[in-house]
Amino acid sequence: MHFKKLSALVGMLLRVEFLKADGQPATTTHVVVLDRTADCLTPDLCKMYLWRFAIEHMFRFLKQHMGLNASRSNNLVSTEQWMWLCALAYWQLLLMREASLMRRPAWQPCFRDGQQKN
Repeated sequence: MHFKKLSALVGMLLRVEFLKADGQPATTTHVVVLDRTADCLTPDLCKMYLWRFAIEHMFRFLKQHMGLNASRSNNLVSTEQWMWLCALAYWQLLLMREASLMRRPAWQPCFRDGQQKN
């Protein structure tokens, strides 16, 4: 049954190559775009794809530390509300990030811009 529906799908298979600074290929990824319009290949799509890694880490953090999967309700509305609550809590943590960096104890290392500051 699924293969019968699959033949009706219209899409594109894109090969995305990431290059090193010297122009040599670093990695190759294949992306499937299921869109009937030809104008779906915009620079916005490329930017969204580059943010994929950060978005995956956000969901990993939400699941492991914020309890995104803790809702055991069968009610779709309450599950959706729980997901929004976790997302808003994550957003609050992002907003408080700078304030929390300023108030660390002296013995705790402070990391900014990927480097440790003393």
